[in-house]
This record gives sequence, C-alpha cells and structure tokens, in this order.
Amino acid sequence: MDELADLKKKDFEECKGQVFRIAVESDEIDDDFSLQLCQVEPLKSENEKRESFSVVFKGPKQPVLQQAAIPLRNESLGEVTIFLVPVGQDKESTIYEAVFN
Repeated sequence: MDELADLKKKDFEECKGQVFRIAVESDEIDDDFSLQLCQVEPLKSENEKRESFSVVFKGPKQPVLQQAAIPLRNESLGEVTIFLVPVGQDKESTIYEAVFN
C-alpha cells in the first residue's frame, strides 16, 4: 500500500482474521511477533470527505507494545505504518486499536 491515507475500511475488512507481523527489528520483540486483525468498526465523523473507522488487533500478552506508529507487514496490504494504542488485555492477549479519521 502506497499511502496510509489511501487505506479504506473495506481494505481492512478484507483482512479480518489475517496476521500482521511487526516490520522492525528489536531486542524486545521476536521476529515472529504478530497481531491478528479482529474487528473493523465504522466511526461517526463530521468529515464527509474521509471515512472514519477503527481496527482492533490481538497480540501476545507480553511484550506489550507501547503506543506508537508501528510498521506492520500483511500479505494483502503489504507494509503499512499504523499508530497502535494498547487498550486492554484478556487472559491470553493484549488488545490494540488504531483509529482512522
């Protein structure tokens, strides 16, 4: 994908359930660290020119990624940098959200 601004809700809906791998090297993060796209939800917006939506990913419980712009690789979308925010945890996972508006 060329530009983050070009991504649409539909692009992510087509990737629901797919794996997104971290595209950076780090001592804290394994090469096989991945996130699974779980939800794609529309958001209300006053900006009629741009579609607003959120995407929710599940990742391993540890390590927890800090809120940041994270480069991710996906089979369908290629490499995209998405601003992810950790929003919670369950028994096995850390939940991350990205908002597009």
